[in-house]
Amino acid sequence: MNRSSIAWRWRSIQPGVDWAVAAVLTAVGVADVFATSFFEPRWLAVLVTLLAFLPLGVRRRFPLAVLIAVGSASLLLELVIGNPKNPTQFGLGVLVAWLIVAYSTAAHADGSPYRAAVAIAVAFALVWVGGSLALGASNGNTVPAILLAAVVWMVGRAVHRREAQVEVLDHRAKQLEREREEKVQAMVAEERTRIARELHDVVAHSVSVMVVQAQAGPRLVGDPQRTATTFESIEASGREALVELRRLLGILRTGDKHLAVGPQPGLASLNALVEQVRQAGLAVELRIEGDQAALPPGLDLSAYRIIQEALTNTIKHAGAAKAEIVVRYTPAEIELEILDDGNGPPSSVNGAGHGLIGMHERAALYGGRLEVGPRAGGGYSVRARLPLGAAR
Repeated sequence: MNRSSIAWRWRSIQPGVDWAVAAVLTAVGVADVFATSFFEPRWLAVLVTLLAFLPLGVRRRFPLAVLIAVGSASLLLELVIGNPKNPTQFGLGVLVAWLIVAYSTAAHADGSPYRAAVAIAVAFALVWVGGSLALGASNGNTVPAILLAAVVWMVGRAVHRREAQVEVLDHRAKQLEREREEKVQAMVAEERTRIARELHDVVAHSVSVMVVQAQAGPRLVGDPQRTATTFESIEASGREALVELRRLLGILRTGDKHLAVGPQPGLASLNALVEQVRQAGLAVELRIEGDQAALPPGLDLSAYRIIQEALTNTIKHAGAAKAEIVVRYTPAEIELEILDDGNGPPSSVNGAGHGLIGMHERAALYGGRLEVGPRAGGGYSVRARLPLGAAR
């Protein structure tokens, strides 16, 4: 059970606890009225006793009102109805009630109500001490009680300040978490947009090729009339697809001025990528395992981008390191491993940077899995599995 669940359960039972304490003190106070001869008339003593103890049940919700009620009733009970000269008159229940009210007022009142509560409490204390001494009571009871109540008041205020600080920190933590989530969502949306742009370029290139082939078709077949009709339909469909794709591109690309009609890079471009990375200062080795097979353009692009992003992160965060790339072809999937022996990314960006989000999105796009994290012997690893069936 964590701290938040414990705090929630405690808050849920607090009202019941407060009313139980109020009921017990009320019962003790009423019993004390009937057990002694100090309080006359008794019916008035019982009524004032109820006013002195029952409000404790709502002390958290209405601290100022409870302070006024309990303080007034206590003064009436001790100085007016009772006999202040009797040293045994001062009841333990009244002292407990005063201490509870002192703590609750300091802990739960704030702002103007708290400032008013301080003034009222000081007034009650002065009236209690002055009235008791004027009526012949011993200061051996009143003065220690006032001092003890003042100490409890300071404890309650310290708790109030601590809870306020915890609340501020909790609010700030939640705000930072919301900002982090919004940032991650924004980066995810940005990466998905970039992926959509690249996939659009792949499709646009394929459709452009189809249009060119369709345009040349009537001149390459033996039945010109029939074939021309068929190829005209292919050409019209292809041109309509290009128009729709350009509309989609207009939605996704708000800042681009030119339409990319060439193919995007794939795993065939890895040697050039490795050479660029070496020129940037990172020692990297490339190893191809298994029988290389032609991949669908989108999957080929995603595999290339995962390796590219992993190497970019290595250059940024690994320091002086060596990297190794393994591309493994199997009948069911293509496996990618990018390993380095450097420092790895700092924990503040681990899992929340553009590169890692982009790699996760690309792997998920084809039903694959991505695993990233520090290596046992030092360094960092990126492993991706992209199933071939999902791309066909």
